[in-house]
Amino acid sequence: MKKNLLLLFSILAVVNIAYAQAPNAIPYQGVARNAAGNILAAQPISLRVSIHDISASGTVVFSETHAVTTTALGLFNVNIGSGTAVTGTLAAVNWGSGAKYIQVEMDATGGTSYADMGTTKLNSVPYALYASKIAADTTPVVAGVNNTPSDPIPDASCTGITSSIAVTGQPVSVNSANIMVKLDITHTYDADLHIYLIAPDGSILCLASANGGGAHNFTNTIFSDASSTNISSGVAPFTGTFKPNGSLNPVCSTTATAGTFAAIGAGMVNPNGTWSLKIFDQAGSDVGTLNNWSISIANPVTGGLANYVPKWNSASSFVQSSIYDNGNVGIGTTTPSASAKLDISSTTQGFLPPRMNNTQRNAIVSPATGLTIYNTTTKSLEVFTGTSWASTAHYIGETYGGGIVFYVYDNGQHGLIAATADQSTGIRWYNGSYTVTNAVRDGIGAGIFNTERIIANQGPGAYAAQICANYQVGNYGDWYLPSKYELNLLYLQKNVVGGFADNYYWSSTEQANFFVWYQAFNGGYQDFWSKVETYYVRAVRAF
Repeated sequence: MKKNLLLLFSILAVVNIAYAQAPNAIPYQGVARNAAGNILAAQPISLRVSIHDISASGTVVFSETHAVTTTALGLFNVNIGSGTAVTGTLAAVNWGSGAKYIQVEMDATGGTSYADMGTTKLNSVPYALYASKIAADTTPVVAGVNNTPSDPIPDASCTGITSSIAVTGQPVSVNSANIMVKLDITHTYDADLHIYLIAPDGSILCLASANGGGAHNFTNTIFSDASSTNISSGVAPFTGTFKPNGSLNPVCSTTATAGTFAAIGAGMVNPNGTWSLKIFDQAGSDVGTLNNWSISIANPVTGGLANYVPKWNSASSFVQSSIYDNGNVGIGTTTPSASAKLDISSTTQGFLPPRMNNTQRNAIVSPATGLTIYNTTTKSLEVFTGTSWASTAHYIGETYGGGIVFYVYDNGQHGLIAATADQSTGIRWYNGSYTVTNAVRDGIGAGIFNTERIIANQGPGAYAAQICANYQVGNYGDWYLPSKYELNLLYLQKNVVGGFADNYYWSSTEQANFFVWYQAFNGGYQDFWSKVETYYVRAVRAF
């Protein structure tokens, strides 16, 4: 009978680009069950683990066996890479060469009659394993881009020749120190020649300038910053690897802007575009030909793992993503601001922070001061102050300014706040005098004007406008009786603010010398009635 294995597969990797040595093992955990789904508790079992390249049926690049005993819950743990080797080693697996699939086989009796439990695509691997493999990879990003022009070099002329190579489809930012140029020139007097490399960004580097005396030829000559010998100290015929001349002196109206490959693009360059080789022969009598040349840029990881991190392209292989380790990180820019640890540059995309509701936010354990999220409940950015969450925009229902916010505008920068409880459960609108107060304004903030006009007309006493103006909570003393419009906004949020009665509430908007607008909080309708009636009052303030 075929046994089943429930795979609770997990890769537990410490991703730390500072590590110099990879832990060549992958922690693997599973629960063993039989065909009936019953746990194989406290039972010796044997496993064979294999890694296939490219596809589930691809070449086995690594295989090993393990003998383990399950726990009382059928649980077992193994470290892939530390078992008994069958094929290859885990350290030799090229994680960057394409997709990898893991196959698990089991013998529930602890023997070697393995039954296939299935093959699953690996969508991630420990960073250290990937990094340790690619650290030694010197495959060029741009390689073998040759130009074989066989161009005669004009003698005693500032016209010279220009030979170009178009580079496309490469990473948009690579370490310019890894650039190498290889060329082959037949010439009877090397010191006549001045050779320049022109990068796509316009940077100009002098490779050779009047070097080699009367000797002949540049034969498969390589220019690289990695060489310890400058071409000016070399002996013609030039064969081997040399550091560029680096001269900044103008020749034939051409002036170099970089003294080394590393200086091109201030250290990071987009290799895509046209690279040109410019050659002048400034003296007479000797002639020559550019036979061929090529440019290559070594794999960026040879410049140091501290600058690069791998990422999965969600298809079939790893790609490289760069982080510039000059103390800050640039995304979309190779020159992040010195004042920022993270500088994101874009004119077409924005920054998207983690999004969560109030419940999810409150479940965050020990949030750090400054932690930032987007709250989908309040629809605003929030920052943890060390003791509480502070919103960058105010929202309805927020406890703020001595009460509860019930209306916001200007993207949450302004709004209205209601007191947390009624100021009266039955009080007259006027102070005993049926006069026209001119408290007729309506709209946002109109209640402030109305309240002031009512008090100026009616004088001191106990009535709706006066008790609102007298209300004080904390340092907030600018409360007022809401206008007709503001009172309706308050009614619409009565359940959010809370504490309202199913009764009539006064507004500050006068209808005539005898009548004033009120609102029924048990039905929502508005009407006007005599100032002598005793209705409920709830104070508000603006921010």
